[in-house]
Amino acid sequence: MAHLTHYFSIARLPHDLLFVAIVFVGVALLLVDPLLVAMLVIPGSLLVQRVGSASLSISVCDVLTVVGTVAAVLVLRADMRVTRRLLWIDVAFQAVLLLVVLAHPNQKSIFEWWHRFFLVGGCITIGAVLGRARRANAAVVAFLLLASGLAVAAIFTSIAHGFAPANPFHYQKNTVGALTAAAVLLCVLRPSWLRLSRGQFQLITAVCGLGLLASQSRGAMLALGAAVLVAAIRRGQLSQRSLVAVAVVTPLVIFALLSVQHESDSHAQFSSFTYRADYSALAYREWHLSPVLGQGLRFFKQPDALLQVDAHNVVAATLADSGVVGLAAFVLLIGGSALALWRLPAGIAAVALAFLVGRFVHGLFDVYWVAGPTTLPWLIVGIACGTADADAADGAGDAEPSRPVDRLRSAAGRSR
Repeated sequence: MAHLTHYFSIARLPHDLLFVAIVFVGVALLLVDPLLVAMLVIPGSLLVQRVGSASLSISVCDVLTVVGTVAAVLVLRADMRVTRRLLWIDVAFQAVLLLVVLAHPNQKSIFEWWHRFFLVGGCITIGAVLGRARRANAAVVAFLLLASGLAVAAIFTSIAHGFAPANPFHYQKNTVGALTAAAVLLCVLRPSWLRLSRGQFQLITAVCGLGLLASQSRGAMLALGAAVLVAAIRRGQLSQRSLVAVAVVTPLVIFALLSVQHESDSHAQFSSFTYRADYSALAYREWHLSPVLGQGLRFFKQPDALLQVDAHNVVAATLADSGVVGLAAFVLLIGGSALALWRLPAGIAAVALAFLVGRFVHGLFDVYWVAGPTTLPWLIVGIACGTADADAADGAGDAEPSRPVDRLRSAAGRSR
């Protein structure tokens, strides 16, 4: 009783009222229009700042993704066949990962299992309901504006520090690179569901391209090149838009390759190359100790682990934390998703495949399972699925309302 009295003391009252107000507004939005909550996740993918305890901290983006998933589930519809295929692939991936959790049942492993569940399945669901309702445009435009702001900050930060890799607002340079590269990719591919003028696309491309260059994230540049290549292959033609994309991306890829060559020739004792090689070597040693199910998700948080950070290579990291079983599940997730997306109409498929493959390629040089850089690609994949479902529904003359309030009104009208 004394603890309850202390918790609801007068000194805490303003904070309690603020918390109640936030919960009230959130519940009201969920009831009135859950899609507004889901829309916040896309621009929120830039909010990678950490919250929570040191041992189990998550990002603001993660929190928004959890809330957005709840909102999206409220309006998820049974007729979204394309979306369901992707979600079943994710269910299979998560089911296999559950074997790893059962083999290593600790708090960090369970936490990471849920983290990956929301990073993939949650983001697919959020993107799908937005694409199905044709409401992704405003959220993606908000992301592009915020990414442009981050790019401008990166440019000035790099100039102020003698053209060093930019980390504005304490963002890590690879995070800056991944987010600005995503903005560039959206603008050069120009998906049909994203409505901006040609001049606006060009301005954002220029700003975010310079921001990507300022970050000096070579992994993001190489991933962007791979993404544009995949999109061109899926579209099956060399259009003017494809030529523009190649013209924008080629200098960034050349810069990345020259930078890699220069660092390799320098034979420096300590560099990003040596760190990544050391991390990968330790990850493979951890895998050899437990080749089938690995050492457990987030094993590197254990004090007795050989590797004390996540490996900067998704293949090495996956083998270390979940063994050959986990690697097979990851291949199923990426390969199965790619196959399902390839079957969509070319215009929709090209954008989704570009983000899926681009994020995988970046994961070969950096940590894959992080909020923000991984959140956005799976959101775009979900939007593509939802757009395909919406196109199919439009062909069938389906116009069922998506908001709970509207569905209640529709049901009441039919009952009269």
